[in-house]
Amino acid sequence: MKKPITDILNTKENKIISITGAGGKTTLMMDLAKKLQGKVLITTSTKIKTPKEGIHHLYIEEKGFQGPQEGITAIGNEIYPGKLGAISPEFLEKWGDEFDHIIIEADGCRNLPLKMWKKNEPVIYPKSDIVIGVFSIKVLGEQPSPKIMYYHEGLTQKFDIVNGEMFRYLIKNGLFRHFFNGRYVFINQTDNQEEREKARELIEEMKREIPEIHYFYGSAKEGIYHED
Repeated sequence: MKKPITDILNTKENKIISITGAGGKTTLMMDLAKKLQGKVLITTSTKIKTPKEGIHHLYIEEKGFQGPQEGITAIGNEIYPGKLGAISPEFLEKWGDEFDHIIIEADGCRNLPLKMWKKNEPVIYPKSDIVIGVFSIKVLGEQPSPKIMYYHEGLTQKFDIVNGEMFRYLIKNGLFRHFFNGRYVFINQTDNQEEREKARELIEEMKREIPEIHYFYGSAKEGIYHED
């Protein structure tokens, strides 16, 4: 069933949202931010490209920042031109309550559509209300390799193909790390009916083994989401 993402995520109750995984995290963050009302902060606990389109205010951590304003504010530490690094926990402690919504990109994938995690990943802000783990339907059926997967070591021998079993393994072994509150899995990049069917079948398969997680699918690029 097609639904607004703000309803799926219950954004009236869930203020701080962290996003992990690979296959469209930044696109999801930006689409969600545009659909939220009030003072919205987008930032990272790792690294992201400096957002441009759709941003009302951009700050390099506290330089010139005097408090939240209406619209979307992007804040981070500039690593180099065009790249923002992690915001400090002190900034979130100081200003977090004054934003209506906070979205944190909490993972890195070097622009690859799939990843495994090192011991210190993902970097989830402890006060997050929910975490969304992103997978791309495009990798389903592919062979796990460095061409599609960041930090693939150990998985190329364990799995011959990207399938539901592999997704379940990734969910249990890093997608949410030690976060056990509101957990969502989003199957992204379902651009046609065949891919939407694949996403539904994949979700039904995952629900049977991991029923405590919320699942939805769609296209963050098109701003279309389904929850069945």
